[in-house]
Amino acid sequence: MNPDVHSEPSKVAHDLKTPLTSIQMLLHLLHEQKVGPLNERQKMMVGQAMNDCTRLVEKIQKHLESQEDD
Repeated sequence: MNPDVHSEPSKVAHDLKTPLTSIQMLLHLLHEQKVGPLNERQKMMVGQAMNDCTRLVEKIQKHLESQEDD
């Protein structure tokens, strides 16, 4: 298979994964209340954002791994 076929999607995946990892770290700090207290609603919202971010990172990782197999 032509290696250029997957190079752009893989680059985009890497470009997305880096900021998402930073966002995950920030959300974790917020959820653990390391930067100040959260009320219950805020904590629930941050938890949902953490879950969504984790799912995106996992999808990107699966995409990158599938590109390595091709």
